[in-house]
Amino acid sequence: HHLLEWTHFHAWINPVGNSLTWLVPALVAPVATGLSLDYDVFLLTRIFEYRHAGFRTEDSIMCGLSQTGGVITAAGIIMFFAFFGLSLSSNASLNQLSFFLCLAVVSDTFIIRTILVPACMMLLREATGTRAGQLRLTTRAKISPSEHRYRLTIILS
Repeated sequence: HHLLEWTHFHAWINPVGNSLTWLVPALVAPVATGLSLDYDVFLLTRIFEYRHAGFRTEDSIMCGLSQTGGVITAAGIIMFFAFFGLSLSSNASLNQLSFFLCLAVVSDTFIIRTILVPACMMLLREATGTRAGQLRLTTRAKISPSEHRYRLTIILS
């Protein structure tokens, strides 16, 4: 009858029935969208800064991902544990909310941000809008392309 009853973890068993509480999708959609946009804006800003500094598109994507990866992963893990804390409640709505928010954070942190966004940008290359002439950034990367090529070689080897 219950899908996760075998775990004997009360937070994953819905005592009300087999349906989602109406409030869960209404809360998960905007929170998950906001979190994923926050991570992606941070990543894309760094990529655009490197492109604006004169790096090739491929190098900009790799450097941006390597520079923001640790911070975004740490933030995702912290958010996962914060949302997982909701599953310790005896309230079925909070348990469902916790499950879907944890799923959204983990998928965004470890799949979308690390694999899908860079892969799409590599496939689209210049069509992603990372051409240096189109950028209107107020900040620039503080590392010159020649200095960062040395760091990039170390990272990739």
